[in-house]
Amino acid sequence: MNTNETANNNATSITMDLENLQQEYSNLLIKYKQAVTNYISYLNIESQKPCINFSADSKNVDQKCYDYIWKKAGCKTTGVVNANTSWAQSQTLNGLIYDSFLWATLTDNTHRQGCYGTSTDYTTATQPDYKINNPPLTSIQGMAYTGTGSAGQSTATTLQECQADCASSSTCTGATFVSGKCNLRVGDSPIIPSSNDSYAIIPKGKQLLMSMNDLNNQLLNINKQISNKIQTGQPVYNKFQSQTDDKSRELLKNYKELEAERENIRKLLKEYETLDTTENENQIKITQNYYTYILLFILAIAVIFLLVKITSLGTSSTVPTVQYGGELNIKAYYILFVIIIMALGINFLFK
Repeated sequence: MNTNETANNNATSITMDLENLQQEYSNLLIKYKQAVTNYISYLNIESQKPCINFSADSKNVDQKCYDYIWKKAGCKTTGVVNANTSWAQSQTLNGLIYDSFLWATLTDNTHRQGCYGTSTDYTTATQPDYKINNPPLTSIQGMAYTGTGSAGQSTATTLQECQADCASSSTCTGATFVSGKCNLRVGDSPIIPSSNDSYAIIPKGKQLLMSMNDLNNQLLNINKQISNKIQTGQPVYNKFQSQTDDKSRELLKNYKELEAERENIRKLLKEYETLDTTENENQIKITQNYYTYILLFILAIAVIFLLVKITSLGTSSTVPTVQYGGELNIKAYYILFVIIIMALGINFLFK
């Protein structure tokens, strides 16, 4: 393989690699933009939570937040709680959460009627949900969440129960559900790969941020590969570009030469057509003359035959060849006829 072929193969390989990397980058960029959109949408939803502006010790909770606390406790009735009373205004956010929990779990008629009305769909919660502003939890298969320590024991035997226990715990920041056991964890840590039956339970916002971070790292990695590939291929590209420029100039030169040759060929074709026409005309004329010669040859033989006949008649006859009184005899008429025929033939030949 010569140098040019090697350069061409290298350039082709680099070009194909760059095209593949660019396609992979474009696909990842689409996923990254979607991940950003999902995270922004999540933040918008979280920002619209009724109690998002209140912390555990906040007082003067508004009506919208109090109604949300009442509903989260499991109560079905509306218009029962009033955030504008002096008692409600003096309570902290966690105080209102605890009071609503008591209304939802006490079994006397007053609390049942006040919380549920005619409904019998009673809550089974055993402790108040103080994490009312905490983000929802989500699970990721094949991963585990270790945190920085244990957040207590859980008797959950299903993924859903484990997720609910972590959500209701005041200290749980994440959990791992594996082999039918729920491990509640406290603190913050990244998730790590684990067995296929392991599920990392983490806040949805954390999951969305981790997805964005992973896609961002992949984009940076591919971007670096593209940059390195361009730097590696630059010398090959420059050489290939130089060869391409030389080839282009050669092709342009050949094109101009072919243009000039095409004009010469066109002239030659025109001259050939003229010569061919002339040759055909000459061939027709030659053919005509050929038949004319044949005809004159036959005519000459006929004239010679007549002259011989006339001569033989003149020698055998005793009749005088010239008559007196100014009239021509028969031989003179034959001779005159032959002369006329020959004159006509000569005229036809040179016409």
